[in-house]
Amino acid sequence: MIKLSIYLILSIFLFLLSPSVNGAEVKFALIMSGNVTDLGFNFMVNDGRIRMERELKLQTPTIAYSMIDTDQKLKDCIEEIIDLGYNFIFPSSQIHMDIATAYANKTQGKGIYWMLRGRAKPTLENVVNVGFNSGTMQFLIGYFAGLETKTGNIGFIAPGNPVQKAFTFNSFYIGAKTANPNVNVWYAYTLNWMDPDRARGASRKMLDEHNVDMIGQSQDDMSVQEEVMATRLNFGLGSTGYSERLIYGDQMGISYLTNWTVILTRFAERIQDGNWTKDAFQGELSNGAIEFDEMSFRVKDTTITAFNLEREKLRSNITYQPYRCNQGYMTEYGTQCVNMSSFWGATMPITPLEYNLGLYTIPVTNVPIQESITLGLSIPSGVFILFAIVSIVVIILFRNAKVIKSASPLFSVLILIGCILIFAGIIIWSQNPTTSLCRSRIWLISLGYTLMIGNLLIKNFRIWLLFDNPKLKRRNIPNKKLIPWFLGILILDAIILAVWIAVGDIKAVERLNIDGLGTYESMNACSSSHAGDVVLYILLIFHGIMLLVGCFISFKIRSVDIKEFNECGPVSTCLYAIAFCLFIVIPLMVSPQSIANQTIIICACGIFTTFSSMAILFLPKFGEMYTQGPAINETFRTNTNRQDTFTIDISHNTVALAQEGVTMETFTKTTTSSNEVTDST
Repeated sequence: MIKLSIYLILSIFLFLLSPSVNGAEVKFALIMSGNVTDLGFNFMVNDGRIRMERELKLQTPTIAYSMIDTDQKLKDCIEEIIDLGYNFIFPSSQIHMDIATAYANKTQGKGIYWMLRGRAKPTLENVVNVGFNSGTMQFLIGYFAGLETKTGNIGFIAPGNPVQKAFTFNSFYIGAKTANPNVNVWYAYTLNWMDPDRARGASRKMLDEHNVDMIGQSQDDMSVQEEVMATRLNFGLGSTGYSERLIYGDQMGISYLTNWTVILTRFAERIQDGNWTKDAFQGELSNGAIEFDEMSFRVKDTTITAFNLEREKLRSNITYQPYRCNQGYMTEYGTQCVNMSSFWGATMPITPLEYNLGLYTIPVTNVPIQESITLGLSIPSGVFILFAIVSIVVIILFRNAKVIKSASPLFSVLILIGCILIFAGIIIWSQNPTTSLCRSRIWLISLGYTLMIGNLLIKNFRIWLLFDNPKLKRRNIPNKKLIPWFLGILILDAIILAVWIAVGDIKAVERLNIDGLGTYESMNACSSSHAGDVVLYILLIFHGIMLLVGCFISFKIRSVDIKEFNECGPVSTCLYAIAFCLFIVIPLMVSPQSIANQTIIICACGIFTTFSSMAILFLPKFGEMYTQGPAINETFRTNTNRQDTFTIDISHNTVALAQEGVTMETFTKTTTSSNEVTDST
């Protein structure tokens, strides 16, 4: 009997000490969206994991995954955790909830339990929803700020709707107004849990422009508080769940602390004991999941006393929820006091509209084209425009000189006008782009090259017709017969350009993250639509055909043995130089280039081809006229392969070719007095 009694007692004792027959070993996995070393939310939840593992003496080491911030990363992470055999999974971020819920649904009845962020009781049997009463935490932080503000202006920066509802700000606002009814509370949001640049910018705006000296937050990092503390105006407010005093010392006025160990241990024990049930748990002052850190020694005694009294009221009476009642709720709900569901779901901040700064957008600094580039391209272009104008004046004054007449004064002037347009386009191209400049520069440069190359074609086409004449047929080619051809080329170019403007949507756009710019710097660039690109290719083909025709005509007049008319060499050199630059420019343009480099390449090639063409075509003529005299109204003759001799006479508007009856070895000077010369054979 004694032995039986001892056996029963031992059996009962062992039964009480051992886990439930339905229990299971806890294998816990934590998933975080941020960095575990952030000394904020992610640090605290990971700290809870470590303490829970130690407190429950878990045999299987817990694991933690950080920076799981995309859907694909989360899916891969969950699949790996399940494959490793872990049975208690906590995706800790709000951004994890949709995918985590789907996996929780798939794993029902498989002995895998999930802890998710939420307040309502879950529908899935293997899920518990957990969170903290942010209303209590932010109410007391706002209460502290209302007591300690020196300027009567405080602020709050939140992720904002739809990232986070307005309950954190509303609680902070009501807490501040409860402590200090006269305080002004400014609000701004960033649309992100962690956007240090935008959070800092919003903080500086409040501090500099609105005389704010304390700022609350519901961001995941301390960027806001660092901006406040840098001004030395007032305290920082710790609202990441970590004891920020350990980092910032007594510059930190107060911090709320989140105790994840309480929550994790609570539900891990349920798995061990085999009594898991779906549930919703909210951390409160009353259950030890929320606490407040020691205040700075610089905080006023009156503030400490008032704060502690308010905190104890919230701790001792869970029905005391002052953050649910305020006149500001009237706008969204039509009532001053709302239920908890409406409190959590509020989308509108309850601050008066004049204190709502809305979404803070970081100002983008526009970086213009470097002044050195603009000056380096504009000054030479301006000098060459002056050279072209002087050349036009010389041609007009000496239009009857032999060497000028041979070059067709009218078409020479048009060539120089084309050069002026090109240089003007280059000056515009080197400026900071605007929509009007983007459009005008393509007109100037395209029309300029059409004037330059088109007139080279026309005047050399006339020479070809005159000298490609084996039967010495009568040919009279006045300018009025050539001008329609030139106008046709010019009009066709203008039509293509007009179509480009009409369908190409050519405009200046502000581009970010190019040319080594800073994160919040931009540069203007000209942009065109896909249809505009097609028209651009047509325009390039048009100019390419002109170059090919020019090369062909230069080849055909290569045998003209009157040097004043044989411009095969100069014209070919000009056209080849332009073509060569195109072969360089086009590959460079399709390869990755900075806007500055593109501008330099295009404009430098334009300056080179245009000025070299002017120099090749006109400087030798001006030099000859200077050294040998103008030879006013002199005609041109030379011997040919036969014993026949050509006489070429150029009046103001006509070029005529005639055969002489005698062989001549030198030029014979004759004078013309009419405006048209007839040919005889």
